[in-house]
Amino acid sequence: MKHYPLSISNTPNMPRYFWHPSVVYIPEGFGGHQWWMAQSPYHPGVKLKPYQSRWELPCVHWSDDGITWYSIAHNPVDDVMPELLVEEDFLSDPHLVYKDGVLELYYRLTLQKNKVIYDSKTLLYKRTSTDGETWSARTLIADLRRDNDIEIWGEQIISQAIVWTGKEYQCWYIDKSWYIADRRIRKTTSVDGIHWNENCICDLRSYSDIPWHIDVQYINGKYHLLCYSDKVDRLSHLISDDGINWDFDTIILTHSKSLRSFYSGQIYRSCLVLINETYRIYFSAATSFRSYVGLLTTKDWKQFDIVSPLHNKQYERDMVMLILRKVIRKCTKPLRKILEK
Repeated sequence: MKHYPLSISNTPNMPRYFWHPSVVYIPEGFGGHQWWMAQSPYHPGVKLKPYQSRWELPCVHWSDDGITWYSIAHNPVDDVMPELLVEEDFLSDPHLVYKDGVLELYYRLTLQKNKVIYDSKTLLYKRTSTDGETWSARTLIADLRRDNDIEIWGEQIISQAIVWTGKEYQCWYIDKSWYIADRRIRKTTSVDGIHWNENCICDLRSYSDIPWHIDVQYINGKYHLLCYSDKVDRLSHLISDDGINWDFDTIILTHSKSLRSFYSGQIYRSCLVLINETYRIYFSAATSFRSYVGLLTTKDWKQFDIVSPLHNKQYERDMVMLILRKVIRKCTKPLRKILEK
């Protein structure tokens, strides 16, 4: 059976790439829809102009079934300020939280200098919406150029995953970027989502991989962590009672070895939603040609099923182009040898 990625539309001014999903399900509805997603257009291997991460901007989408997604009227929700484009600064890592009739969007701004990431130059922002279409101005949550914020958060905030428990915000994040062996997951809390307490380091017991991008959800008295490791390119599930001490549960997914698969190139950050006793896992996926969002489901964390729409015209076109490229490359090699003679 051929699996298809989810069908997602975006505004004409944005590239047709889909990466780093964050999904919330709102049973009573919000803005006329039950499903909302934030994602950031990006591909790990495609060099988009003027630079690769230029279009990694927070975009918001809605759905009535969690499978077919539509863009809000005005994506992206935010953009890099013109004066920062020269240094190739970029936005990334969108994450959605739903609280008391308000949808909150958290995302990062990474400041660069001479195209080298400085670990102390991350800013964390939040915007809010009461309808999913119109969004508030930026609220600065953390600025790691400030000593006080570094004391609270540490040297870096990557792939923040934020949960509203009904009493407080809880936030988990990766604290290192290029220092792979030293990466850890940290946790901090806040009553208002603006002022945060000093972080603590999580203990990933029996987890042997190195974390990179994460999602955390609090479901039925348990914390669930989806942890992607770029060193081995696989997604794992961990469980915790307190959100600090984590036990490894199972490996969920690794990238496919089939060239016809929509996740043959890489997987990435994923997110978790529980609906009708079924866990939905939305995951980043990429071929060498384009990036997508896929969907897995499970009830017991032992067997995972890929959910596919009936068809995805964009993916079908991509597969045709991918095959044509391979055919052209195979044909041009012997032709070059003949011409060289």
